[in-house]
This record gives sequence, C-alpha cells and structure tokens, in this order.
Amino acid sequence: MEQLAALLKSLNIYAHNAHNLCKGSLFFADHAFLADLYDQADGHYDDVVERMIGSGQTPDLVKINALAVEALKTYPQNPPENKIYFQTILTMEKDLGIMIEQLVKSPGMSEGTKQMIGNIADVTEVNKYKLQQRIK
Repeated sequence: MEQLAALLKSLNIYAHNAHNLCKGSLFFADHAFLADLYDQADGHYDDVVERMIGSGQTPDLVKINALAVEALKTYPQNPPENKIYFQTILTMEKDLGIMIEQLVKSPGMSEGTKQMIGNIADVTEVNKYKLQQRIK
C-alpha cells in the first residue's frame, strides 16, 4: 500500500506542477483538467494512507514521499508543450492501473480495502480515456 500511496503522491505533485506551468492556446481547458487530476490524486492518496492507519499499519510517510520524489525525477519537467504533461500523466495512470490489479490479488486484503482500491481504478480508467482524447 505504501507503493500505491507513493505513486498517488507523485501523480498529485506532477499534475499540480503541470497545472501551474501549462501554457498555450488550450491553457484554460488544460489548467482546469489538470486541477481535477491533482485533486483526485490527492484525495486517493489521503484515502490510502488513512486506510493503512485504520487497518493498524503505520505508514512511513517519509519513505512514501521519498519514493514519490524519486519517481518525479524520472518525468519530463517543464516540457515545451502541454501534450507531454498529458502523455506522462497517462503513463502514470497506466502504472496505477497495473499496481491496482496486483494489489487486489494480494492475500488478506479486506473487502472494504478492495472496494476503495476499486474506486480508484474506476477513476483512473476514466482518466486514461480523457487523457488519450486530450493527447489526440
């Protein structure tokens, strides 16, 4: 679950940075869409961390944030066009989907946690579609 939290945190930060740095003729639409993406990622991150705590785990928030920062270093920063932000976020959303598929197969996961993760998967599938449309 810490890996999931780290990916959500890096998605939140990257989308927020893209929101702040986007430019061009689609600025207003991109700016609003990116705000939705970083808000969603932030909410999902919070849900995952709170679920970990509620289930008796003690999440290592320093480790989670360090993993998020390391991931961020691998993504393009301040690219020449907004499309690159969306391509990067699409990759992150795909990674999120893969991670979720692996997590729900983990033994010992409660049905409530599976449902929470399923809700994240539902949102990420919609986001992937929207991102693909924006990239076209």
